[in-house]
Amino acid sequence: MIAVLLAQTIAITGGTVYPVSGPKIANATVLIHGTGVAIPSDATRIDAAGKWVTPGLIDGGGQLGLVEIGAVAGTREASLQGDTIAAAFNVTEGINPASAVIAVTRIEGVTTVLATPTGNLVSGQAALIDLDGATIEQMVVKSPAGMVLDDSESGKDYAGGSRAGLADRLRRVFRDALEYERRKVDFSRAQIQPLSAPARDLEALLPVLHAQEPLIAYANRRSDIATALRLAREFKLKLVLAGAQEGWEVARNIAERRAARARGREGRAHGDRHAQLAQPAPAGGKRRVVWDGVGPGAARRHALPRGNVRRGRSLRLARTGQGGERGRVVG
Repeated sequence: MIAVLLAQTIAITGGTVYPVSGPKIANATVLIHGTGVAIPSDATRIDAAGKWVTPGLIDGGGQLGLVEIGAVAGTREASLQGDTIAAAFNVTEGINPASAVIAVTRIEGVTTVLATPTGNLVSGQAALIDLDGATIEQMVVKSPAGMVLDDSESGKDYAGGSRAGLADRLRRVFRDALEYERRKVDFSRAQIQPLSAPARDLEALLPVLHAQEPLIAYANRRSDIATALRLAREFKLKLVLAGAQEGWEVARNIAERRAARARGREGRAHGDRHAQLAQPAPAGGKRRVVWDGVGPGAARRHALPRGNVRRGRSLRLARTGQGGERGRVVG
C-alpha cells in the first residue's frame, strides 16, 4: 500500500506541519516523491487545510501483529510457554502481516512498531517492524532489536515469588552465559557443571552481555528500576527502561547510570526509524522526566508549552500548566 503511494507524486497542502525538530509550519506543503518546492502538474493533491500534518508515529513497544484477539489463544504469538528464560525466543516469525489490527493502526498514523514478547522472566527478543508489506521480510527493519526482561511485579512470579529471587536468578543466568561462552568445548563434552538455562538461551544472551543489543527492562516500581540499573552497572549492559512509572523518583540515579530511553508513540520521521533504540544520555548525563502520554512528540502534536512538558505534566494538565500524575522517564 505504502509502496504504491510512494510511486506517485503527492502534495499535501494547506496544513500545519509539525516537523521532527523546529517550530510548526503553518499553511505548508509537503511534497512526497518530488524535488524542489514547485508542485508538479500531475501531482495528486491532498487538501489538509485546518488539519495537522505530522511524521509517522513510532510505537515503542507492544504486541501489534503478534496478538489479534487477547482472549483467543490461537491468535496470541507473543509468549513462549514453559520456559522461564526464553532468551532465544524471537517473535519475528509469529508476526501476522495480514492482521486487521495493523491496517487500522496504520490509518491512525503509526508507521513503525517495536513488537515485543511477553511472559517469562526473560521474555525473548523484540523486532522493529514497519506497518507495510505483504510478508514478514518486507516488514522487518531490525530483528532482534533488543532482549525483553520482565523486572516488574509479575516478573518475580518466575523467580520464586520474590524480587530478591528475581535479581539473584538473573545474575546466575548472566554469569552462566559468560561461563558458557568461555567453556563451550567443555560444555559439549559434558565437563561443566549444570547451567541455569539451556545453551540456546545462554547463547542468545551474549550480544546483550557484550552491549551489542539493548536489554529492555519493564520496571515501574522505584525499587524495580533500581534493580535494573544495578544489574546494568554490574554487567555493563546497554539498558532501556520501559514503563518506569516511578522513574521520576530516581531520575538522578537514571541520569548517573546513563540509562537509555524508551519511547512510546511519539512523532518521529519515518526515515529515522533505523536509529538505535537505546541512545546514550546527552553530555553531562542529564535526562528529564515526563508523564505518561506526554513527550516531545506530544508537545508538537498538541501544541503544548515545552516548559510544561519538561516539568512532567500529563497531557490534560500540560495544556493548563497544572500539577501532574505518575510519570515515566523518556529521555
